[in-house]
Amino acid sequence: MVPRRAGQWLRGQFWWRTAVVFGLLLLSVLLAILGTRWWVLLVPASAILALTWKVSEGKTRLDPVPYLKGLRGEIAVAEILEDLGQYGYRALHDIDTGHGNIDHVLVGPAGVFAIETKNWSGAVWMKRGALVRNGREDRDATAQAVRSAMEVKRRLRRAGLDVWVDAILVSVGAPVKGSPLRLRHVTVVSSGDLGAFIRRCPERMAKPGRDSAVAAILRGDLPVTVRPISYDAPDPR
Repeated sequence: MVPRRAGQWLRGQFWWRTAVVFGLLLLSVLLAILGTRWWVLLVPASAILALTWKVSEGKTRLDPVPYLKGLRGEIAVAEILEDLGQYGYRALHDIDTGHGNIDHVLVGPAGVFAIETKNWSGAVWMKRGALVRNGREDRDATAQAVRSAMEVKRRLRRAGLDVWVDAILVSVGAPVKGSPLRLRHVTVVSSGDLGAFIRRCPERMAKPGRDSAVAAILRGDLPVTVRPISYDAPDPR
């Protein structure tokens, strides 16, 4: 697998939805113009315009705005992770799992971190050991972070690497009260605290192990001996 840009999947989802919405809008305008000569065309023009409004409003499958918001969140977190390169960390982004994607994986002296990004609004806190967002318990986000960590762990295990993978959930827009919050299987942290949190973690992984981990994560099920990746090689983008 070739290293991908942060938010690459979200970027694709945003642009094709935007293209569909604008395509419908242009079609309705064209029919409306033609309708000045052939009035019967005003009926489908009005119908397409109404459809365009419906599919582009909030919380519909074709609404591109949530994908743009998510993309901005992933890019913001990616910039924080890339800054950790000076401390020996390598950031991988948008890891395709075949049934979804992992936003980020960070490999460095403190080990391996599977990172899920959420560009939320409002506020996030912990209550009775559970994550609460805007007054409601949110189990889906923490479960997603755990699944990402389990997938990374599976890839490392298939390559013969017994490495612990930390699951991290990063909130970009909404402040996390008491950040970082340590839940049972996930650490929830505000994006502004992410870099400092990683740097405070104790070192437990030597450079050769980091090289092997990066190769295993990128190759999925393939053993790292197929074609090792140099840890110092530039990230092709």
